[in-house]
Amino acid sequence: MDVRPRPDRYSRLLMGAADLLAERLQDLPQPSRLMCWEKRVIGRHRKPLAQHLETMGWTVEHIE
Repeated sequence: MDVRPRPDRYSRLLMGAADLLAERLQDLPQPSRLMCWEKRVIGRHRKPLAQHLETMGWTVEHIE
């Protein structure tokens, strides 16, 4: 079994998750807040998700 990291697959997975997240956020009263267990923005998934949501028109503010 090949267990090497696959950044391309991981990136596609994150973007799909961001699309699903944005769909669900549409149904919430605005403004809404999301919390993430990652302490820093530069973490493995937090920054790419935030950037993708921003390209979709969402305002993202990071609190560290």
